[in-house]
Amino acid sequence: MSFFYVLSIIAISNMLLGALVLSRGGRNKINRAFFLLVVFTNAWIISNYLAEFGGSNILLWNRLTFTSVIFLSSAFAYFAKVFNREVKVLSLFQKQIYFTVPLIVSILSLTSFIVVDIESNGASVDLTYGPGYVVFILYFLFYIVAGFYLLFRQFVTTTGVTHEQLKYLFAGMLASILFGISTNLIFPIATGSHDLSKFGPLGVTFLIVATTYAILRHRLLDVRLAIRAGIFRLIFVAVYGIIGIFLISIISNSIDFATFNIQTVVFITLLSIVLTYPFVDKTLRNATDSFLFQREYNRQELLRKLGRGITESIDIEDLKAKIRDTLVQTMRIEKIEFHLSTDQHDYVWNEVTANHELIVYDELRRKIDSMQDSPQKIRFERVREQMHNQEIAVVMPVVASEGVIGTILLGEKSGRDAFTSTDLSALETLMFQAGVAIENAQLYSETKQFNRKLQAEVKEATSDLQERNRRLTVLRQLDNIILNTLDVKDMAQKIVDLVSWEMGFGGALMVLRETENGKEYLRAIAMSSTPIFNKALKILPRKLTDYRIEYGLDPSNLIFKAMKERKPYGSKTFRDLYVPPLSLKVADILQTLTKSDHLVVYPLSVKGRSLGATVFSLPRPYENLTLNDRELIESFMDEAGIAIENAQLYDQLEDRNKELQGKNKELEALDRMKDELVSVASHELRTPMTSIKSYLWMGLHREENLSPRMKKYLERAFLSSERMINLVNDMLSASRLEGRRVELKLEAQEVLGHVKAVVDDLRVRAKEQGLKLTLKRTQELPLGLIDKERYVEILYNLIGNAIKYTSQGSITVNVEFNEYKSIDNLDTNNDCGYIWVSVVDTGQGIAPEDLSRLFKKFSKLEQGSFVKTAETGGTGLGLYITKGLVELHGGSVWVNSKVGQGSTFTFSVPAA
Repeated sequence: MSFFYVLSIIAISNMLLGALVLSRGGRNKINRAFFLLVVFTNAWIISNYLAEFGGSNILLWNRLTFTSVIFLSSAFAYFAKVFNREVKVLSLFQKQIYFTVPLIVSILSLTSFIVVDIESNGASVDLTYGPGYVVFILYFLFYIVAGFYLLFRQFVTTTGVTHEQLKYLFAGMLASILFGISTNLIFPIATGSHDLSKFGPLGVTFLIVATTYAILRHRLLDVRLAIRAGIFRLIFVAVYGIIGIFLISIISNSIDFATFNIQTVVFITLLSIVLTYPFVDKTLRNATDSFLFQREYNRQELLRKLGRGITESIDIEDLKAKIRDTLVQTMRIEKIEFHLSTDQHDYVWNEVTANHELIVYDELRRKIDSMQDSPQKIRFERVREQMHNQEIAVVMPVVASEGVIGTILLGEKSGRDAFTSTDLSALETLMFQAGVAIENAQLYSETKQFNRKLQAEVKEATSDLQERNRRLTVLRQLDNIILNTLDVKDMAQKIVDLVSWEMGFGGALMVLRETENGKEYLRAIAMSSTPIFNKALKILPRKLTDYRIEYGLDPSNLIFKAMKERKPYGSKTFRDLYVPPLSLKVADILQTLTKSDHLVVYPLSVKGRSLGATVFSLPRPYENLTLNDRELIESFMDEAGIAIENAQLYDQLEDRNKELQGKNKELEALDRMKDELVSVASHELRTPMTSIKSYLWMGLHREENLSPRMKKYLERAFLSSERMINLVNDMLSASRLEGRRVELKLEAQEVLGHVKAVVDDLRVRAKEQGLKLTLKRTQELPLGLIDKERYVEILYNLIGNAIKYTSQGSITVNVEFNEYKSIDNLDTNNDCGYIWVSVVDTGQGIAPEDLSRLFKKFSKLEQGSFVKTAETGGTGLGLYITKGLVELHGGSVWVNSKVGQGSTFTFSVPAA
């Protein structure tokens, strides 16, 4: 009978646990699945017991044992499946696996499919198995393995509370099932005896203990509060039962019941219980607090304590510490995080800012379980998932004057207990108190940080301004040197002096690169003229500028390396810089006299061209220079490079100017000689050529003794002599123009008559070439201030050129009055205006790139459409002379032309 009581206690405990889980979360499919697992477990416990002691119905109870195991294994697999909260709805195939298949196999188990018959041999029972026994074993193993696989997969992929729940749940179920398999499956198969089968249900104890601990410790199935309260009441009743028995035993031993009735004993016992209740309750709560967490606190006292603490603190970190310490001490919260920022964009923050209320994880879960599918439910599920992943039990908004300014995230309590109504009420009050206090603390902190930042910025700005002023002063003085100094040596000296007096360095030496006879050298050009450096210079056997070294002679020399690699080099000894050309001894003496312990050489360059280098004597090692000092040196060297380059260019320019001045004087003398030669030669050629032309004319006009062939030769000779005279005249005119020996006799004359006479004279020539030459006048013309002879020469040049270079079409001469000198010069120096003459031809035109060459001396366009034929004779002086004569009249000449459309030459002379 004692075994029966043990099994009864196990079954009752198991059933109470299942009923409690179902009553607390009947809408939750996980709770329902756990209840089914408990029901089928108890069915197995009962049927397994009756299979041993069932009397005449022992065959039926054995078959029911297999039936309960079939449902138990499938219920276990189903529970493992739905424990994954991501599984919302089972598919049709899954429903058949978890419900239809177990139902079919369970119906078969009630037949002879698994158990055919049973034989009782007194103390033992022998079963005769049917063909379905192997199927049963495979079925059982499939569902058990599948269930453990699903639980294990969740265990390794989850974290936090769920991970801990699965750990104990997995361990308890594994221990129970292994124990049951060992007693009811493995031992019977191995020995053929079922003697241990009745002990199989004892393994359920492992499941009950593990599940209860997971409920108490890790909120499994959300019924921990009821179980914890029940355990506390059982302990409370047990303690008072012991106290009652102890009191009754004492009273019964010391009092004669014959004279003292039982009602009096009971009254005294009850009175003792009532009087000791507060003390016992408090003592038990303190004693069980380490595992049941039943200690209570006074809400008003908590709020008063927090109120004093947060109102006295204005430091944000101190305020957070006081809130954290108080909540940890009173509510035993394991984790408290402050998120005091409005720059949050997660589901929890959106929910808090929308409602300004506490979010309690347990309440949110119950609310979700009771809701139908809707957008609101989806939103709540996202909030719940975030809280679950971050192990957050309560989200407390920090509400201030401008709304929610942050959140306080509360983790689980130490006992994984639920937050009570007292807790939530205290937190609701605290969120407003904390909001005001945190807002004030943040304002104080921001003001404090702003003051610190402002002071630091003012200090930094002041220091930076001082450095900038220093840099600007140095660079401004360097600019003055550049503007006021042109000599290279003088400029170099002023630059190195600036290093000593304004930059605060010990001094500087500048070397420049020079070329002589195809070789490059480095020559010392200037050294700071401080008293120390002047004293050092006196020991040198030669002038400073006499020292030079061939460029690249010593590749290890730091000056050479700095110039070649275009980067600074630091050193502590003169030997790295000045040996050679100085000796080691002289270099050491110079370093001692100048007190130069820290040196740096900077390349002097501009536009990528190396000019030389400058050696600075520093007050401290180059590596220890501040960024401002380095930037100052770099800016200084950039400006110095420009200054030296400008000075060198100026020297080169001066030398080149002197050379050019000499060459120019030589050219002027040669030009004068050329003009004189041309003038004399032309004058001397014109007289004999005129005589030759006269004799040829006389020969042509003699009618006797002239054969056609002789007449042809005489005509060619006559034309050639005429052309030669024209060329000589052009050269004389050009020579006189350049020598300014042409004098005009300007008189007020009628311009149109001269133009008409020239047009009439050249019309015959134009007609011979198939051209039409016309004269147009659009208005009455004033008199022109002209030299008749030179004016007519201008007309002959322009109209003659038009006839010469026009192959077909026409030539039109336009004469008009205009108040302006030319189309490009709208200013007028003549109040009477100008007379414009335009010669318009229909030739092939002139290319735009050739227009600028037309009026230049000896300019002939031998290519392009400007030349009509191979007839390119002439000196190229016609337009040059024309331009000169027009300008002597006080007018202007210009041309407009387009290739393929012809040209228009226009000139103007002042009106009288």
